[in-house]
Amino acid sequence: MKNTKKSLIASGISLAVSMALLAGSTFAWFTDSVTNKGNKIEAGSLAVGLWQKTDTLSDDQKAEVPALPADGDYTDISDSQTPVFGYDLWEPGYSDGAVLQVRNNGTLALKYELAFTGFDVKTGAENGGDASQDGNIAEVIDVYLLDEYRAPTAADTPSGTLADFMADPAIDSGVLASGVNSGDINIVVKMRETAGNEYQGASVEFDIELRATQAAQEEDGFGNADYDASANGNPDYPSWGTITTGRVTVPVATEGNTVIKDAEGVTTFTVPKEAIDENAEELVLNIVEEGAVHDGVPVDDDQAAQTYDISIEGLKEDNTAEVTVSFFIGTGLTGVEVYHYGNKIDNAVYDPDTGIVTFTSTSFSPYTIVSDIKGLVKTEAELMEAVKNSGTIVLGADIVSEELLSISDGTTIVLDLYGHKYESKYDGYAIENKGTLTINDSKGNGVVCHTGTKVESNYSHDAIRNFGVLTINGGTFGDCDNDRTNANPDNRGASVRNQSGAVCTINGGYFTCGDNYWQWGTGTGFSYAIRNMGQMTINGGTLYGAMNGGIASEESGEMTIKGGEFSVTGKTSYYVLLTGGLGEIHIEGGTFIKENGNGGLLGGFDGMPSWDASDALEENRFYITGGTFVLNGESVEF
Repeated sequence: MKNTKKSLIASGISLAVSMALLAGSTFAWFTDSVTNKGNKIEAGSLAVGLWQKTDTLSDDQKAEVPALPADGDYTDISDSQTPVFGYDLWEPGYSDGAVLQVRNNGTLALKYELAFTGFDVKTGAENGGDASQDGNIAEVIDVYLLDEYRAPTAADTPSGTLADFMADPAIDSGVLASGVNSGDINIVVKMRETAGNEYQGASVEFDIELRATQAAQEEDGFGNADYDASANGNPDYPSWGTITTGRVTVPVATEGNTVIKDAEGVTTFTVPKEAIDENAEELVLNIVEEGAVHDGVPVDDDQAAQTYDISIEGLKEDNTAEVTVSFFIGTGLTGVEVYHYGNKIDNAVYDPDTGIVTFTSTSFSPYTIVSDIKGLVKTEAELMEAVKNSGTIVLGADIVSEELLSISDGTTIVLDLYGHKYESKYDGYAIENKGTLTINDSKGNGVVCHTGTKVESNYSHDAIRNFGVLTINGGTFGDCDNDRTNANPDNRGASVRNQSGAVCTINGGYFTCGDNYWQWGTGTGFSYAIRNMGQMTINGGTLYGAMNGGIASEESGEMTIKGGEFSVTGKTSYYVLLTGGLGEIHIEGGTFIKENGNGGLLGGFDGMPSWDASDALEENRFYITGGTFVLNGESVEF
């Protein structure tokens, strides 16, 4: 993944007061000292993500969804290999669309641009792919940026053509604070009804590119908000991906080799003169990124792979001269292998310091690059050792642990469940975070659950107890079996408990806990899936199951909910959302469903019992500006 976080820990500053002896006298002098502890300097992080509203995914995208982190309403397509617009039977009048969101997953404010970035335009054999000639299909594809997701009508005015947007203007841009999303970006593309026969067989290739850089928003220690104002003039947005797909054309060199590079200049093809057709005046490189691994390529669970369909127009049909290829695939990899048509290329050489793999070939088409997954861990011992230092950890197997998995203060960890289960039998909670922890589940169906605590001895059955900075992008928490229909009787603590002073952002995942009631000592216990005593933002995710209550903001906790689906069921259940103490819940979006049991949608509590808070929302610290509410099948307005 593309995110990097760095932490610098400054030692405490000591102030000492001392006095010199007065000459000629003898005294017993009093002394004193004070220490201001815990000073810390921690660099912020810049991390941006692109999400798509799930019900606007194409059939091809839906086939890929199990491999993508999803929050129910939206799916993370940041690293998707399947295009948003991939239909290949366009005709006059046909339209297609998608609803996208830009999300700031980092700790710093950012500014972003979402754009169509194009390369060359292939318009068919008749006019040879020259975008300047008649028949450029991008000129008759209108782009609509609408207030809602729907088919365009005659009353709608296009925002421009696809050719216009590929040439310059951004689809959307803006500035986002940490944990904030852009809201829905409704994009519809339509082929004009007037498009004539010259467009038959024509095609255009483009990427949807999201670029982000730091925004000038944070204040410094003197209240100065413009110390980082120069960030607004920074034009250097990072480019996503290591190999840029698309078509590139270069003239054949009059002498020596002809060098042709991808659009970003990071992948190089050195073509000897002997390999070029004598009638060719130019070489045309075309790279298409394919999601599927080519038949015959061995890839196991410890490895990642990517296939590229490569062609170079202008080579001899019977070429025997070796073309040298240099791909940048990333530094520090292991187990790098290159396959052509499923056959391993023996001359491939990878340099982990430069991140470049080099090989030669006389012909082109599907190439698959395979490497070991970085940071892969398979045992409890490996995992406990890995979390001692900052870095990325990818689970390579299900792990059952007898120890507390603890991330210490000053440590930054990205944990990718990668479809695996982390089950804790520690007598307490499963994961303790005092540093900076991001949890992803790039393969889908990953789980963090707790099965070790005896109810009589410890009422802290949490999957995650957060004391630091926590971001959850995917995974299932609080339920070991991934069955979203049961009452989870064996997992009675919270999925996530965010402590006072801690910060938690939930962008996706599944959350549940055990049903109420159960005996704890001489009293009766109760459970909430998500408990917040600090600062929490929920942008998405799915809460499910039979439980006392779904989400509680307690003590002085501040919670903002912007999206997701939250359902509470069960005969002994009470409320979907609860506030306790001085806890607040701000609702800007999301769907909240309560079925069966006691109570309703919104409750308050101060110990037990709880009460219905829907008739005095602000008195009970509920602040509602959006969202959908359903009680026993009936819509409710607040």
